[in-house]
Amino acid sequence: MLNKVCVLWSLILLVSISGLVSAGEIEMKDEDHALVKVYLTNTEQSLQPLIMDIDLIEFQPDYLKAFATREQIAAFEKMGLKTEMLDMSEVVDTSTLDKEDAGLYHTYAEVAAELQQIESAHSDIAKVYDIGDSIEGRDILAIKISDNVTIEEAGEANVLYMGCHHAREWISVEIPMYLTNFLVDNYGTDPTITKLVDERQTWIVPIVNPDGLEYSQNVYTMWRKNKRDNDNDGVFERNFDGVDNNRNYGYKWGYDNIGSSPNPSDETYRGAYAFSEPENQAIRDLALQHDFVFAITYHSYGEQMIYPWGYIDADTPDHKLFTDVAAKMAQWNGYTYGNPKDGIIYNTNGDATDWLYGDKGTIAYTFELGTEFIPPENLIDDIWFQNRGASLYLLQIADDPHQIYPSIRIYTDKTDYSKGDTMEVGLNLTNPHDAINVGVYVWVDLPSGGKHLVFQKPNVNLPAGYSYSNPAWKTYVLPTLQLGNYSWHAAIIDPATRYVLNESVSEWTFNLFENTGEHL
Repeated sequence: MLNKVCVLWSLILLVSISGLVSAGEIEMKDEDHALVKVYLTNTEQSLQPLIMDIDLIEFQPDYLKAFATREQIAAFEKMGLKTEMLDMSEVVDTSTLDKEDAGLYHTYAEVAAELQQIESAHSDIAKVYDIGDSIEGRDILAIKISDNVTIEEAGEANVLYMGCHHAREWISVEIPMYLTNFLVDNYGTDPTITKLVDERQTWIVPIVNPDGLEYSQNVYTMWRKNKRDNDNDGVFERNFDGVDNNRNYGYKWGYDNIGSSPNPSDETYRGAYAFSEPENQAIRDLALQHDFVFAITYHSYGEQMIYPWGYIDADTPDHKLFTDVAAKMAQWNGYTYGNPKDGIIYNTNGDATDWLYGDKGTIAYTFELGTEFIPPENLIDDIWFQNRGASLYLLQIADDPHQIYPSIRIYTDKTDYSKGDTMEVGLNLTNPHDAINVGVYVWVDLPSGGKHLVFQKPNVNLPAGYSYSNPAWKTYVLPTLQLGNYSWHAAIIDPATRYVLNESVSEWTFNLFENTGEHL
């Protein structure tokens, strides 16, 4: 997504200029829109308003990326700003677009079928609910995962995960689906996951905007909004129709024309009124029926975790909780975190996180996944693995959001090694809260599937404020090992319940070359 930066106020006005001379013989795509990079040279005044008329993709201190018309590109150049035409591969994995059924990415039909299969295979802990219908009549599906899945258990915390508010953000469907499968597949065998399923009520909505996803995967890849026929003329027009589902929620809906747009043709069009869209009504009704402690809405892209307020540059009354939890999640995914006041994102109004927090008190986050709208297929697993711990952490602390577990981090000096190389393994262990008894374990996962235990202390006391940091905790000269992928693991475990309080993983690869070394 976009970083808020400083540029001239005149930049705000240029995108509304029309009828200018063409920018030259430029190959335009998708109804006279092209992906363009504009280099910014003036940074004298703050840009607060979001540029509405242009499909702004990325905003950095020295450049922006956007899908723009010839007229808009000409306006940039008239200002003396250098422009560069970019290929679609800058924001999507174009090889995926030619694959049948979106390749490894889920289609709506695949999600619907897979959710039903999960329910059938795990009916004791998983149930699919139809929570509403889209503009075009597709079921908006949620799956609940809990040990008493058909009832609302008063003593158990609810947590909500959502994907695909924006159609072109295909990766935002995958992480909710990975999470669903991870919970049901590990129930009964992994004590941590079993505890989370037994003691929480997890709701997952993989596709909030099914019509938009279908349109993006089959007609126009870069489509963002839903399929609302804004002028009711019976003809769907990309340059006019559709509502941005993440601007249609009720809290501070239409607060200003900066965080959302009143113009139907704009990418951030907020709709005719709050909750005008059936997709938003479905999420509203679900949230009104359940008291969600935490929520994540997955988007792409930017590797950020964003929390309220979005509609103004201000912190919420629960700002410390938002930042404390985000800081813990960042230990897993490495994402930056903040809100518009922190300058990492532009203002929005009518979005999901502001409504969930403002009207329901839910501690809600937006995860901007990866570095492209549609990353290469071979990165889907990596993005899930990067965000798995952060996503599960909210389930873990949902019974008491203010609890702070000790943290552990293990890391290597690089990720590729050969015979005879020296490996340095670093370890950090901190306890920012009260004194606690824990088990600390460190091991290596081998390519063969086995494990090599390196360190274990089943019951140790970590004093309040404890901090240990050693960038060379272990040093090895590597022998000839089995070729393949290895990973260091470090975990902090409750000695009584065997519940994993925190964990860290560092992956590395061994490649065979001619050197000498000692055994690991």
